[in-house]
Amino acid sequence: MDINDLRVLETVLAFVVFVGIVAWVWSGRSQRRFDEAALAPFDGEERERIRNEREQARRGRKKQ
Repeated sequence: MDINDLRVLETVLAFVVFVGIVAWVWSGRSQRRFDEAALAPFDGEERERIRNEREQARRGRKKQ
């Protein structure tokens, strides 16, 4: 095993980790946590307004 084999192994492992992270982010289980994190920069009133708008949009999509 030479240095090139180690480089190939490192590249393959990095790709597998990348695909795992993408799968985790796009899974529906973490969506609520990510939505809350996306609202972190806003103050309380603005945060509540955005939450309400998102909830109304979700309800609208479910009815269709």
